[in-house]
Amino acid sequence: MQTPLGSLLAVVLMAVPLQAAPAPSQLTVDDNAKVFSESAIGKAKETLTDLKSKIQVHIETSAKLTPYETAKFEEDKKAFWRDWIKAQKTGDRGLVIGINMKPGHIEVLADKQVRDHGFATKEEGYVEKILAKAFGKAQDTKVEEDALKIRDDALIEVAEYLRKNLPEGPAGKDKSK
Repeated sequence: MQTPLGSLLAVVLMAVPLQAAPAPSQLTVDDNAKVFSESAIGKAKETLTDLKSKIQVHIETSAKLTPYETAKFEEDKKAFWRDWIKAQKTGDRGLVIGINMKPGHIEVLADKQVRDHGFATKEEGYVEKILAKAFGKAQDTKVEEDALKIRDDALIEVAEYLRKNLPEGPAGKDKSK
């Protein structure tokens, strides 16, 4: 026998629409150098949620190079940064953006699968340009709150650019055609 309270609970549960879990973001941000605000990271993640593209994007910031990395940097500055970003992306697939504060450097690396589907050197360069311009401007700013806003705006601009320009990848429509 069902109690009146049980009947009421059943009616209430049927009337409440079930909410689907939010789609996961395709953006991971490891802001080790603390150069972005949590709200900007959240907005960038929201921008890269529920895309047709299934490409993962990983942004990692570092405050400075380790002593080992510094020694390697001094050996061959040009080759160092490609090796550095490859080390940052270990285990990642998709697009990796590495930002190092001291010495200042930004490196963007798309894996082969992403490149094969239309996101290549030109697009990597555009992302680097957005970030480099903002980080240079932020460095020249005397007030940290202003510098943070400049960097945050660049992070969101990059997320919006990626939303529009990431190829759908192998399971979707090929942007390079």
